[in-house]
Amino acid sequence: MRDIIRLTKVSLISGFNLHSFNIKNIRINKQLWKLLLAIAIIITFAVMYIGYFKFIDKLSLTFIQMNQSYYFNALLYNIMSLLIFIFGIPYIMAYFYFSKETEMLLALPIKPKNILVSKFLLLMIYEYIIVFLAVTPAFIINGIHQNAGLVYYVISVILLLIIPMVPLALCSIILMLVARVTNFSSKRNLIRGIFLFLITFLAIGIQIYLQNNAVLIEQGEFYQNLLTNNETLINMLGNINPLAKCLGTSLVSTLTIRSIMNLLIFIIVNLMFFGLFVVVGDKVYLDGIIGGNEVRSKKKELTDKEFNREINKKSSPYLAIFKIDFITILKTPIYLFNCYGAAIIVPIIIILPLMFGGEISSISIDSILDLYYVNTDFANFIIAGALILTCLFNPTSATTFSREGKYFWISRMIPVKSRDQIIGRSISALLPQIFLVIVLIIGLNSVLDVQIGTYIIGCGLGLLSSVPIILLGMIVDIQRPLLNWSNPQRAVKQNMNVIVTMLLGSIIVLGLGGLTWLLLRLMVDSMIIFGIDLVIILLLTIILYKILKNKIQVRFVEINQ
Repeated sequence: MRDIIRLTKVSLISGFNLHSFNIKNIRINKQLWKLLLAIAIIITFAVMYIGYFKFIDKLSLTFIQMNQSYYFNALLYNIMSLLIFIFGIPYIMAYFYFSKETEMLLALPIKPKNILVSKFLLLMIYEYIIVFLAVTPAFIINGIHQNAGLVYYVISVILLLIIPMVPLALCSIILMLVARVTNFSSKRNLIRGIFLFLITFLAIGIQIYLQNNAVLIEQGEFYQNLLTNNETLINMLGNINPLAKCLGTSLVSTLTIRSIMNLLIFIIVNLMFFGLFVVVGDKVYLDGIIGGNEVRSKKKELTDKEFNREINKKSSPYLAIFKIDFITILKTPIYLFNCYGAAIIVPIIIILPLMFGGEISSISIDSILDLYYVNTDFANFIIAGALILTCLFNPTSATTFSREGKYFWISRMIPVKSRDQIIGRSISALLPQIFLVIVLIIGLNSVLDVQIGTYIIGCGLGLLSSVPIILLGMIVDIQRPLLNWSNPQRAVKQNMNVIVTMLLGSIIVLGLGGLTWLLLRLMVDSMIIFGIDLVIILLLTIILYKILKNKIQVRFVEINQ
């Protein structure tokens, strides 16, 4: 137990970069841009959090008025479980298998089981941050609306501490088995990256399938049960996630024997999953790491003719930069999941409900058709806006230099012009957007009779608008690249450059979107609006390109890494 506590403490210090924290540096460092950035982040978060409070308040009241007060907390747990499972996938892979500290710890006289448990506890602490921010206000608001007593809030605290356990344990078990099975393949990292997406699709698909089958009930009977039985919705949710029903019926305003029993069941099941995680990890975790060292790549010996052909082969420098960056992303599951994940997962999330939805999907399609034909111009620019937003939240460009880590010196030393660095890295960041456009075109053609203007204005403008966002992300990253990291997750998911890019990019998105909306309201022709947006995008691209080019030339000399 002492080893687990010490390892968790060390991991926390490393994970939150507390070893470099110094209060003196805060007092001395009075740079205005850092202060403004901190204020902007706080204001943005506060505005979003106030909106979240209002949404939770209205949702809680709605379920209470429907006589379904049990359902609110259960629904919240079900959503949080799915999110923890999906977003826990890259964290588990990073901290269990790609952390530079792991092999060092395995060399010490510490049981592998203790290392595994300490890493799990670290991930639990990470999840607590999200759980406390998302779930605590919901529990409090729901308790206030039901005039709950002190016992309600005590049980709330207990549940908050347990909520991440099952989804993290289940996800960890699956990934450890995957890592063990794929460990002896020469392309194990690429295979593991593919498995990360398959597991995500499976989790989302099962959730959608169970949810659709759980509500197969006649409308008249459903509404009658809704009014007469206050557990109608929670029973339906219990068919999908029994633990959600346990939580919903244990967190009640008045303590009963049933609520106590459900609370005990919830705690016991969570502890059982944690115990299963420890047992499985003790058996397969060590083999999943060490076994990979036994892999030997099979290289084909080149003939003299083949060798001369290879060394005389020429390619454009920007294509070489793109190829290096793209292969690095493909070979590192954490990069693949975080950088290209949204472009792959979002279309699947849209397609799966149509596959499992039956009659519901046909109603949705009819509604979409009506909205599209009545508001075609708006629809075109909405598609463009959606593509810009996906680019804004994509960390590929904002981590392009940070991902290189200790190998950044290679980019500094190779004889490649700044222009080629920019073009090569921009292509790599544009790939997810291009993939989204292809899927969008295929999806729209299969469902809607789409006008050609939608592709030109919507998809075309969305792709072009992504370029300034990508250049902005590279400017932010080259200014302060995060090169010292112990696992690749920190380079993409715990990199402040991504947040800074989102904040600065939001100014571009809001400005461009606001102008487009204003022109549409003034009944300006859509092609004229398209032309105005195109000119603005072109000017932004030229300005940001020149800034980035100068930044790369200066920072490649200044950074001594």
